[in-house]
Amino acid sequence: LRAAARAAWQAHAALTAGSEKGESLRLAGEEAAARGQFGDAEGLFAESLAVFRAERDRKGEGIALAARAVAFRELGRTEEAEQANRAALAIHVALGDRRQEGLVLGNLAIDFHETGRIDDAIRAYLEALAIRRETGDRRLEGTLLGNLANLYTQIGRVREGEELYLQALALHRSLGNRKSEGNALGNLAISQAQRGEVERAERSYREALAVHRDVGNRRFEGIVLANLANLHRDAGRMTEAEREYREALAIHRETGAGGPAAAVLVNLAGLFRIGGDLPAAVRSCEESLAAFRTVRDRRGEGVALGTLGVLRAEGGLLDDAVRLLGEALEIHGEVRHLRYEGCHRCDLALVLLRRGETVEAGRMWRNGAELLRGLGDTAEAGRKLVEMRAACSRAGVVSLDVPESAP
Repeated sequence: LRAAARAAWQAHAALTAGSEKGESLRLAGEEAAARGQFGDAEGLFAESLAVFRAERDRKGEGIALAARAVAFRELGRTEEAEQANRAALAIHVALGDRRQEGLVLGNLAIDFHETGRIDDAIRAYLEALAIRRETGDRRLEGTLLGNLANLYTQIGRVREGEELYLQALALHRSLGNRKSEGNALGNLAISQAQRGEVERAERSYREALAVHRDVGNRRFEGIVLANLANLHRDAGRMTEAEREYREALAIHRETGAGGPAAAVLVNLAGLFRIGGDLPAAVRSCEESLAAFRTVRDRRGEGVALGTLGVLRAEGGLLDDAVRLLGEALEIHGEVRHLRYEGCHRCDLALVLLRRGETVEAGRMWRNGAELLRGLGDTAEAGRKLVEMRAACSRAGVVSLDVPESAP
């Protein structure tokens, strides 16, 4: 249906002119984005934007800029996303359109969050929430509450995060907004899983799945299934996890959601790695890397490259591992994906340690760990610490978190 709707809007755009053409192109882009085809979506939003600018339609220009910013973010083009959102915000402020101003502020908050500017993100979310309440847009208020809850959970303000998840959930339920209710339940489950509340998280995931299936939201059904698989994998329930990953992958392929499908393939690679099937892990990771490149998702490409580097190291191909992790870090720096930059700096440090480059390994590991702690990701920082100390013990060297002595 999404593909048919996109084709219909593009056909309509070919038959029209002016702002109507621009709006048809934008709506075609929204249909492409809903299928995870963000490269195509960005192109359609760019065409739409050009039409609105030619028509001097400022409101249309602002809306198209904000839509393009979302596509940029999904493609890992973080700097361009922020620039587009700032341009959209300036237009809506000049027009006095408070509703669109609040929407774009919420999107800018996501940009700040994903690039590690936590204080800026919180301020933008709170400002956007104030505008939403002023304009009475309760549906989008629920979305903003959920996004702020994600941020609080990530930086360790877990109780505040859960309170906001529950507020968002109650708001969506009061409005009968079933799709957003499913999203809120899925986010609540992630928070519960991060706190080790496995049974509560599983219940929330299953509630979210029921909602998504009830409303026919196949894309998010696949996303929740993959998250449930992560939960089962971490609990050692490998058979269930693999079944759920494969079901999620089938859904994403059915809906044409290339990015989410590629993400599932990376997770499957991790599952195979845990199970000791390194060749299957490598195949799955290479397939993921190709898929991310197909949809022009630089952010995902960096994650897959780094994961492949870790797998090459496990296979004893240390030079390949250093090269792949180095390429991954270049991309993370380019798109400002700080969490994975931290993870892969720690991973690269352990490869350098195996090559006997202890001093550089120590610097690399401390830089990575500092990034993770700065983002408030204490769980991942703790996992990296355990891995590093085990590797140092095997190598017979001092722990890498101890700075080298001054000369």
